[in-house]
Amino acid sequence: MKRLGFFDSKLSPEQLRTGVMLGGLSLFVAPIALVTLLFPHKQSIRWSLVLIGVLVLVGNSTILAIKFLVFSKERKIVFEPVGAFILVNSAAIAIGLMSAGYSAPLNSFAPAFAVVIVLSGVIGNITFRLLTWITTTVSYALSLLVYPNLQWGPYASNIIFMSCSMLVIQTMIGRVMQNLAGRNSARILTNELAEIGSDAETFEEAFAKSLAMVDRIIPTKYAIAYSRLDFDSPYRPVANWPGDISPEKIEEITTLNEDKLVSGEIVIKSDLVIIPVGFTEVGQVVILISRAHAKGYAARYPEEASYTLSGGFLKMTSQLSYLRKLKRETLTDPLTGLSNRRAWGHRMDTEISRSRRSGTPLSI
Repeated sequence: MKRLGFFDSKLSPEQLRTGVMLGGLSLFVAPIALVTLLFPHKQSIRWSLVLIGVLVLVGNSTILAIKFLVFSKERKIVFEPVGAFILVNSAAIAIGLMSAGYSAPLNSFAPAFAVVIVLSGVIGNITFRLLTWITTTVSYALSLLVYPNLQWGPYASNIIFMSCSMLVIQTMIGRVMQNLAGRNSARILTNELAEIGSDAETFEEAFAKSLAMVDRIIPTKYAIAYSRLDFDSPYRPVANWPGDISPEKIEEITTLNEDKLVSGEIVIKSDLVIIPVGFTEVGQVVILISRAHAKGYAARYPEEASYTLSGGFLKMTSQLSYLRKLKRETLTDPLTGLSNRRAWGHRMDTEISRSRRSGTPLSI
């Protein structure tokens, strides 16, 4: 898997090739727009090119739909970088060219800009939005050039107003989507932590697996889980992530943050988060997280992210404690114990009778 610049997602080589293919096909839309803008009086050329642009747009959308419905096992839409970028802009150009046949160029691209703003804000990261903003601004500037009796003052002011308003709206939509994605990831993580509590045999195993998932909510350099049996005992490390932290380093970190570990409250600093989980069979548990540089949900709402993690770890430890309690009860249940006593009583009677018959001392 390879991380690419357009999207904050991992794409396989097959997905990348598909995106490049779709992007190359969609690049036909660029000369379509230029020819139409340079020769606006050629209505036949305009509408033939608009038809090609619409076909490209529909083709891309159909391929993405097929990939989603047929080939995606998890039913998740995967937007290839090149294909998705050109798809958004081809939508804008196609809609703009179609509406240009009915109205003045000044207003013809208004629905196209709405499509670009919404889609780029929803599915793109900051790089995607910036490239879309540049492409759309250039398209808008070209569309105004074919307007008769063009005056450069209103021309420049229109472009500035459009580009600034688009940038602001894109940023707002992007932030809203990032926050929604962050909260959704946090909810999913709490359920996955509960599943770890159901599958793990020991608390050490549970924390070793769960600490690796913290980075999905709060970008993490390292994370350490501590426990202590009572308030007078020092904290000892139970597990750490990424797992290659030396004991000397852990001891140094523990000594440096000892006062924060015993506070019993969630501590949020620019480089550190400490989350008290609660009391478990291994004692009072606290998690120390060294924060990496973050953007998006964790950076804007660190308290919410920290409390979500705290709740997730509490669900995990509660689930594990409950299952371990059930396991113990199956071994020490009164009915089971009575059955064991009867079995051992029968065995004792047999051995006593044998000892009496043979005249040998009783041996258990």
